[in-house]
Amino acid sequence: MPFFRRAIAVLALATGLSLPTALSAANPAPSAPALICPATASLPADLAAIAKAKAKPGIERETVNTSITGPLLGGTLGCIETLDASGSKIAVMRSEEFTLQGVKGRIVYNENSISIALDPTRLPRRVLSGIGAGDYHCNWPPIGTNSARCIVGIDPGADMRLIGLAANEGQVAALEVYPELFRTGTDAVDADKPVRLYNSAGASMELRWDKGQMVYIQFLKSLMFEGAPFVAIINGLKPGEFLSVEAFERGKDKPSIRRAEASVVIGHLNTALALAEALRKK
Repeated sequence: MPFFRRAIAVLALATGLSLPTALSAANPAPSAPALICPATASLPADLAAIAKAKAKPGIERETVNTSITGPLLGGTLGCIETLDASGSKIAVMRSEEFTLQGVKGRIVYNENSISIALDPTRLPRRVLSGIGAGDYHCNWPPIGTNSARCIVGIDPGADMRLIGLAANEGQVAALEVYPELFRTGTDAVDADKPVRLYNSAGASMELRWDKGQMVYIQFLKSLMFEGAPFVAIINGLKPGEFLSVEAFERGKDKPSIRRAEASVVIGHLNTALALAEALRKK
């Protein structure tokens, strides 16, 4: 795939341009204008079957207005029907079919962000926490100058997420890891032991969980692997090898390890960076 041809080694990691540990939302947008749809594509067959199975008489329909006018990637604008997470409502959303670097895809416009599937016949998931991986979720955060950021999950629960940020100052690559990635059953992650990221050649870096507070109850937030050590680990990956993350569950002496194959990691990361570069305001 053309997106995958660019090597991570050419990343221009800008001084002072850094991703916050907690991903911020895009700049607040003004009230979205009413969505105008000259034509609306109906639910794909698989979603139509789900809607029929779950629908009560008179299934609700809603229109998701967006503050984004588009087209964002020079594609063809339209609207499409999709289901909400419960399968009980049909949402009408703006969409765009595009071709970028020879790859065809579809964008679904959320209120002030977008979801992208690199397959025009498939609807991208509206939320990153959906089952599966491979859709890209992009917005325009207040990080750097004229920036765009795209995120993609690389595990089934999207608890391990690659991030590509492009701005005037350069590009930043990162891996965000959520504690849910390591939980088995009701066991909790050990907040006091480090989380280690490493490749097969032995290059590694360690971080500790970001502890938050919620009504007097401590909880663990995501952590972010980024910067020169992270890029060195990614550059050290070879075909067939794995990027590994290990963390400890509470009361366990041995860490739990989660892995992602090198070509998947590099492919998704290069694609996230290419999309972010194409989407940012030049």
